[in-house]
Amino acid sequence: MHDTEDKLWWCRLGEQKELEFVKKHPDLGFKIDKKDKYDIDLMAYNGLKADLKYRAKPFFKSGNYGFDPQYTVTINTYDISRYMNKSDKDVLIVFWVNWEAQTGYGISVKALKGVWITSVACIHRRILREELPIHSYARRDGSDKNKTESYLYDIRWCRKIA
Repeated sequence: MHDTEDKLWWCRLGEQKELEFVKKHPDLGFKIDKKDKYDIDLMAYNGLKADLKYRAKPFFKSGNYGFDPQYTVTINTYDISRYMNKSDKDVLIVFWVNWEAQTGYGISVKALKGVWITSVACIHRRILREELPIHSYARRDGSDKNKTESYLYDIRWCRKIA
């Protein structure tokens, strides 16, 4: 696995995954809407903006927060804050999950593949109800603009679309 703190490398991978996602799932009606590599990635069929979050590994330590690693994804706290501060708060979050059966930190998960969708508004409601724990990354100091905290989110709270 590549260095988790190399933000530029991960941004490039994200751009590749966006193109791959649109090609692999043309029936979902998403298209690339890219003006800035750090901004919202996609436009949905209904005209809403959508941000793709590709996840190839589960968050094994989510059990420490009372979450099931089999279904836990993360989303950066900064991203949600940024989306909420935009004039257009109707942003969709698309989780493209593609992990094999694997073990990490003594925890095993089964393979999980699919596309789930939720909205920033739904995530924000769970934040306000204090349902989403925050994980602080031990090796991140933010100096490379790689944000230091993420919310844990249960993929089963989303609607599976593929």
